Amino acid sequence: SRGSATSSTILSRPNLSRKRSRLIETWWLESWSSWVEQVINWRVTRLFVFRVTNVARNHEARFRYNRDWRGLRRIDLSATSETGRPRSLGCLKPLCDSFVALPRHTASGNLIFGKNSDREPNEAQAIVRIPGGLTEVPSLRCTYIEIPQVARTYEVILSKPYQMWGAEMGVNEYGVVIGNEAVFTKIKFAKANSGLTGMDMVRLALERCRTAKEAVQTITGLLKAYGQDACGGYQNKNFYYHNSFLIADAHRSWVLETADRHWVAQRVEGFRSISNGLTIEADYDLISPNAIEFAVLKGWAKSRNEFGFRQAYSDWLYTRASHCRCLLYTSDAADD
Repeated sequence: SRGSATSSTILSRPNLSRKRSRLIETWWLESWSSWVEQVINWRVTRLFVFRVTNVARNHEARFRYNRDWRGLRRIDLSATSETGRPRSLGCLKPLCDSFVALPRHTASGNLIFGKNSDREPNEAQAIVRIPGGLTEVPSLRCTYIEIPQVARTYEVILSKPYQMWGAEMGVNEYGVVIGNEAVFTKIKFAKANSGLTGMDMVRLALERCRTAKEAVQTITGLLKAYGQDACGGYQNKNFYYHNSFLIADAHRSWVLETADRHWVAQRVEGFRSISNGLTIEADYDLISPNAIEFAVLKGWAKSRNEFGFRQAYSDWLYTRASHCRCLLYTSDAADD
């Protein structure tokens, strides 16, 4: 009898194993199906909410400008200037944006400049004043690399991540103000921290320039010399990006957009905003040497005549994920 019981037990084990396997398989399939369903539902819901909130946000932005920004004399999302080009491009996205309105387009007659940021939540922003004057050292240590120092620097007030040498935004004693944004392009990073961060270039330009045009020239010179292979994250050490800059003084303003060492610059006529995406196409006022040829060589532009900086260099996935959306704004009078 002991043998038959043993035999019976042995014979039943495969059946038990198959039952357990079927139960586990059924549970796994049900769990996996439920997870997929939840993900799909979340994505669809999020997509719907994103569409609705962005439509509402864009409507509110148009309404707010027309109602409150009386100095912005007219906003027309379809009209162009007498030259046939849009007066300015703007990006509407929550959190990380910079905005400027030149004096001729504000009710007070003063320049208006603003910036907000979506840095990592545990990173403190420091507001610092750095005096200018004659320098005594031949070199300067930025966030990751050392570069030659100039003979004289100007006084600056900066808003900066506390651990970074550079700044997200600042103003100097001559009234030059700069803000920068992360942009995402097709050019890959070596991730060797062998270049300047966009925030380094903001501070360097403010410490060395007396006009917005000088700041454009200084930043593009730094790009050519050092590039921007530099991590911009705090705890995220894999956060590398290229940069755009909104640069202004009391009379002029420029947008400078970059992709590695390539760049374009466009003069602001009236008012302008930038966000986490390239916006300038073929309507640039200045462009770096070989930017067009490099894009054509890579197959990002069909020919020189069909080149647009945003279309050629912008990374579709990351720019889309940043929720950067471009709208055309116009003003009824350009600055001299």
